[in-house]
Amino acid sequence: MLVHEAERQAMGELLKLLGFSTPLIYATAAYGLFFWLDKEASDEAKAALARTMLLKDYKNNQIASALVEVFDRIYTYPLLSWRAFFRSLVFSTVVIAIYAVELGVPAQEESPAIFLILVWPLCIFSDYLALFVIRALLVRSGTKPVVGLGLGTVWGVVFSIFWPATALVFVWLPLFALGIVIVRLLTPLSWIVGRTQWFLKEGKEHPLKAIGYVAAVAVFLGTVAGRAIFSALQLAL
Repeated sequence: MLVHEAERQAMGELLKLLGFSTPLIYATAAYGLFFWLDKEASDEAKAALARTMLLKDYKNNQIASALVEVFDRIYTYPLLSWRAFFRSLVFSTVVIAIYAVELGVPAQEESPAIFLILVWPLCIFSDYLALFVIRALLVRSGTKPVVGLGLGTVWGVVFSIFWPATALVFVWLPLFALGIVIVRLLTPLSWIVGRTQWFLKEGKEHPLKAIGYVAAVAVFLGTVAGRAIFSALQLAL
């Protein structure tokens, strides 16, 4: 038992030295979100998502309803309520806090106080308004969930006019779409690559967990790459 604990501590120290500990935390959070959604989503929603991910027959209203159900699990329904506004406020604030920790308050701001008094409330308000447009797009997504999620991402960016960094609050939308695309790409290869069988089986029974695996990898690699690029730019300047 002590040996395993020592190994875990050694691995943790190694990750810190390599700068991978924080990306790993973000990746775990991404997986945790989709794992939670998989537990909370109805059997009907998961079945509809599984069918569209594996390119099986499905109806327009079923897949659209599944996407909307996932959205409502995150933000609650109706959106025009204090509960939904508070959820949106929390998510936006967490993203702003992460950005501040990673990159600091934007240089154009004279002080953190001005940023908190002026920019933060505007970001909260614009992110909340974006939810109404994004949900409407998902309702009309029909048999094209990737397109619906992609358009939702675009509108999330459009509404983040006061501080573009807050568009990251909607990063789960492109991660969701990426998960669907990856499973679809792996499906025809399952007979060639036997190791994908477990992943595809997970996609049939727990589609949102399967998306969580893809999201975790994407977030980890994206964070590592982003940090490397930012460090290179700092050195160049």
